[in-house]
Amino acid sequence: MSTRSTIGYETTEGRYLATYCHYDGYPSYMRTELLGLDREQVEIMVTAGWIRGGIRAMSCGPHFFSDGSSELCRIDRPAFCLIESYAYMLRLDGEWVYLGYENSDPQSLAEYED
Repeated sequence: MSTRSTIGYETTEGRYLATYCHYDGYPSYMRTELLGLDREQVEIMVTAGWIRGGIRAMSCGPHFFSDGSSELCRIDRPAFCLIESYAYMLRLDGEWVYLGYENSDPQSLAEYED
């Protein structure tokens, strides 16, 4: 079973660009994976296309469903794009926040506890 998620970042215009990630989207995994990425890495990953999974754990990097031609999700606040269980957004101030089915307001990913 897949734990689907959205991964995105805040733009200087105050909007968010995001893409879909098919598996490994649960917070205990994503916390360790996303907190280690810098903004440039996140922007490259998001604009590359829908992600199958394995953000940093795989030696070859993330596996993508597409060649970058997938439509990006453009949203005005941290939110879900499709049918995900979780959404992870990198804010301009460098903080990762997440939403889940158990919380509708963005929470700090760094403060997530199992």
